[in-house]
Amino acid sequence: MLTQQNNALTSVLNGAMEILGVSSIAEILPAIQALQDQLVGEQPNSLQSHFQALFRDPDFVIPGETLLEKYHNLMTAIMNLNRGRKLGLYVNLIDLGG
Repeated sequence: MLTQQNNALTSVLNGAMEILGVSSIAEILPAIQALQDQLVGEQPNSLQSHFQALFRDPDFVIPGETLLEKYHNLMTAIMNLNRGRKLGLYVNLIDLGG
């Protein structure tokens, strides 16, 4: 039974390595991180720069070690806005065709 599970896990890892274009298990996590960064893009950093300039606060940062963490924290901050502040965002999204 354990041999079958080991073979199945090895097969999954080999498939993941092939999809990610890596040659070792140690390369999987950085490859996944790079894919996450590609999906999120630079939007959190662009917004961070915009807020730094808008509010004249060069030390402002969106919390998070990675772009994905920054994106998640940005979404959390939006969800935590009160109804009135969400309304402004809602109207802007409608104006963008959302």
